[in-house]
Amino acid sequence: METQEISKEEGTMKSYGNLSDELGQMLNDQLNWENYSINVYLQLAAWCNCYDFPNISKYFIKKGNEESTHRDKFIEYLSDRDYMWSITKMDEPSMEFENIKDVFLAALEHERGVTERLQNIQLSSKQDRKAYNFMDWFLTEQIEEEAVLIDYIKQLDFIGDNKPFLWQFDQSFK
Repeated sequence: METQEISKEEGTMKSYGNLSDELGQMLNDQLNWENYSINVYLQLAAWCNCYDFPNISKYFIKKGNEESTHRDKFIEYLSDRDYMWSITKMDEPSMEFENIKDVFLAALEHERGVTERLQNIQLSSKQDRKAYNFMDWFLTEQIEEEAVLIDYIKQLDFIGDNKPFLWQFDQSFK
């Protein structure tokens, strides 16, 4: 394993963890992607709030809070592995939708992107059992995340533009 060295004004700090630089960087990138995910869900919540879906807005705020918990798990894991993690600037999510179904489709697309990222990290961690097992937890959760969103999208397919049913759909998130 490579030793991570970080320059400091007083000298050089060495990491004594046994996480490869490549895998450490992938995990750090995912930590930052979790930060981006927080913003995605808050943006979805803002759209829902503006277009009179207050309960769905609260649902997406809750989802953003879950992403914060995920970010914290990556921070804790990298810290436990003595890896110098860092927060990087992320682009703002662009969120323009025509209807509530588009909001859920965007959430599903985002979650599928997260799943792909997590799978790539796990594939790269085959020689590091600790990292491989760490990624298992996230991938198991992704199955549920995607299934729930697909269920909501199917309900919205059935509802269409029927305003009373859309109101009831929002009420179901209470």
